[in-house]
Amino acid sequence: GGSQKGVLKDHVIPRPYLSEERRSLIEMRMLVALFVTLGIVFVADATACYNTADNPCKCISDQIDGKNYTIDISFLQGKTAKQSGQTYTYDMFPCKMQVCEREKGDEKYAVCQVPTSGEGFGCGKSDVEHTTWEITDFANKIFAITFKGGNSDRESDFIFTYGSGETTYEVTSSEKKKYRIEVKGKDVDIKPVGGGGGGFGAGEVGWILMALILVAVLMYFIIGALIMYFVKGARGVEVVPQYSFWKDLPLLIKDGFLFTISPCYKGASTHYEKI
Repeated sequence: GGSQKGVLKDHVIPRPYLSEERRSLIEMRMLVALFVTLGIVFVADATACYNTADNPCKCISDQIDGKNYTIDISFLQGKTAKQSGQTYTYDMFPCKMQVCEREKGDEKYAVCQVPTSGEGFGCGKSDVEHTTWEITDFANKIFAITFKGGNSDRESDFIFTYGSGETTYEVTSSEKKKYRIEVKGKDVDIKPVGGGGGGFGAGEVGWILMALILVAVLMYFIIGALIMYFVKGARGVEVVPQYSFWKDLPLLIKDGFLFTISPCYKGASTHYEKI
């Protein structure tokens, strides 16, 4: 009985065998997980922008890379948007709200739905209480504004996108008292507080690229180590992915450096045979 216990105590449970096909599938899934993780890390959250009662057509954003930015939609005042196949038009007065044409009463709105006949409706207000501004894609100068508080809880969702051409105004959706209006063109802009153009500066792009590279390298080593440990059964320093390459890298860099600069020195020796 005692010898049997000793055998059980010293017995090593073999690691389950994995075929090359199975290992490749697991590695592929790990790589997919890596890219999904990187995608989640780099999805930028929307940046809030705040307008004031003094000027409902302008807002100042939270800081982006240490700077505040401003948006001005004064160009929207008095413009009209249309929806393809519909008879309604939508007049826009975000800077100074107006009583809507054909609207009953004297309530003022920032967006007015105007029919060819019959009653019109207010589709949102531009005061601080009813307005939300968000920079959704800073690099491409895309931002969104929602005007709530319209007649019977109507609201208008604006999507602004910078473009090099003339500015266009189009209603792309008008369902369940919610209206989506897309504004595209050269009038759309995001500028740093104090003037100048929007977008990333050269220095900011450099820091962003460095951050992306750093996170990618970290994820490479983390995911690679997990694969080496759990899939390939490596232990110790062998869990480092491509360990032999990283171990030899300093020598490879040294050899490459010496090979590059050796012709610069007079009488530099070489181990290569003369042709």
